[in-house]
Amino acid sequence: MLIVIWGPDHFRSFKLLKKLTENNNVSLLIFDFSNSETQLINFLNQFRTPSLFKQKQQVVVKDFFSQASETEIKNLFDFLEPIISGVQDLIFFETEEPKKSVFNRLAKKADKAYYFNTLDKKEGRKFIKEVEKELNLSLSPDLREMILGAGLLDSGLIYHSLEKLALLGKNDFTKEEIKELFNWPKNELFFQLIDAALAGQRAQALRLLQSELIRGEAPLKIFNLLVSRLRQLISYKENPLGLSESLKGSRFYLYKIKEVSRRYPLEKLKKIYAQFALYDYKIKTGQLEPALALELILSCFFI
Repeated sequence: MLIVIWGPDHFRSFKLLKKLTENNNVSLLIFDFSNSETQLINFLNQFRTPSLFKQKQQVVVKDFFSQASETEIKNLFDFLEPIISGVQDLIFFETEEPKKSVFNRLAKKADKAYYFNTLDKKEGRKFIKEVEKELNLSLSPDLREMILGAGLLDSGLIYHSLEKLALLGKNDFTKEEIKELFNWPKNELFFQLIDAALAGQRAQALRLLQSELIRGEAPLKIFNLLVSRLRQLISYKENPLGLSESLKGSRFYLYKIKEVSRRYPLEKLKKIYAQFALYDYKIKTGQLEPALALELILSCFFI
């Protein structure tokens, strides 16, 4: 079976990938083309010799279409059918923007294709309900609207915050508890880091992160919050009217995003986001501890 997963919402796409590959009765091969050591010839050689065992394999190919040359893509398509027929599942997983024309050709051939865009309010409501069902929570409609009204339309941040609610072992939550999770003063941390970076104050930025950890905030939650804010900032630079509409209930954050957008060029923000995405992937695959990732992202702001 050929499966394709892509889109800018890395949390939901990775969550699906994890679900699809958690079958312990099937061996799993991963080819990560964001790693410069992964070569197409090595990938193809794995499948040139028929084997009875390959029918029990799942193969994940990460970021091939966003990294490969046109020649490499053509070579892959020439050999695609034998690979599909030789394994149980062939999964193409793209975390970056793939080359659209050829990738669309692949998506049309796929048995299953999943695209995860960043959440808008309509999709946000649907996602919150799905997470509630998964975590055995039951939020009232007004509490869901509070979450969306905070302007944090980030699936990872929403999921991990609701996960924290689930640990309380109850279903009757107050507005104050929701505000604490989704409308924290800690949301200002992103803007404080940028202010420190623009002033060249690396030590101050490190103190800001350390102070949040000392207060007991989970490193992963802080990391997800920073990713969410950076994504919103890039979205505003690319489409000011669209983000202004989604954040009109959060005037402070919209004001700060407008302010910062005038001080950072879009290309630099995208370079920083690319590093965030890399650290995010390494955290989710167990290659990097969230606390260490927080220290590493400081260097992104001072590039």
